Amino acid sequence: MPKLKYKSKSSKHHKSSSKKKKDHSLRHHSHHRPRHYTPPTLYEDDEGSIPPSQATKSTEEEEWRQKLFEAMVDDEDPFYTYNDDSSSNPRSQQMSDDAYADYINQAMYRKHHADEIAQQEARLRARAKRKAEKEEAQRKMEEEQKKYQQQVHDTMRREDRQKQLQRGLDRYTLLWERLQPPAAITNRRDVPWPTVGSRITLDNVRAFVVNHTTKQLRQEQLRYHPDKFMPRIQQLFKGSESDLAWIRQKDNEVAGWLNELWAERTK
Repeated sequence: MPKLKYKSKSSKHHKSSSKKKKDHSLRHHSHHRPRHYTPPTLYEDDEGSIPPSQATKSTEEEEWRQKLFEAMVDDEDPFYTYNDDSSSNPRSQQMSDDAYADYINQAMYRKHHADEIAQQEARLRARAKRKAEKEEAQRKMEEEQKKYQQQVHDTMRREDRQKQLQRGLDRYTLLWERLQPPAAITNRRDVPWPTVGSRITLDNVRAFVVNHTTKQLRQEQLRYHPDKFMPRIQQLFKGSESDLAWIRQKDNEVAGWLNELWAERTK
């Protein structure tokens, strides 16, 4: 049987003292070991991280936008509609920060002063309505004045036309009375024509016979028939051959126009 060895207290104390000295020596050397200096950082550079100050600012802005949205969400006016997603809000992308903030402030002002703004807009609409009514009344008055002036002008023209027509009828009757033998026609101006004025045109002939009855129009048609009119003129005419040719040409024109007017009257 092996013998057991007992450690004495002195050997145990000696080993404990050696261990303490060794630990002290290690700590002593560790104090004098040079260390690598790492500067302090305010925040980590990890992807997606936000500085604390900006994070607080972003949180405050989100809270402010949320309050704004809650204040305007029940309004149906598209002006008050706010979308927190700036990527889907083209207005926020097109505006600068100051301009967009001013836009939001105006929206809040309109929201909280809706009654006052509505009254102001109602006053503006009423003012615009009164102005439009005044302009419309002025326009109608000018139209009535122009219409009255036109009526006066037309009346004067009709009166002048009637006077001219009467003078034409008087001269026409006088010239036909002169076409009796032994009278002589020496100038083409002495030949009577059924026209108002000195120009021999369809319109002037129409104006001359406008008040004629159907019977009277038929008498004019027969009077200027070339087979009847020209023999009578040739019997009394003492002028030049050129004037006689001109009279023959005009008689053909007048006879044709009288036939047209007769056809219109008898439709």
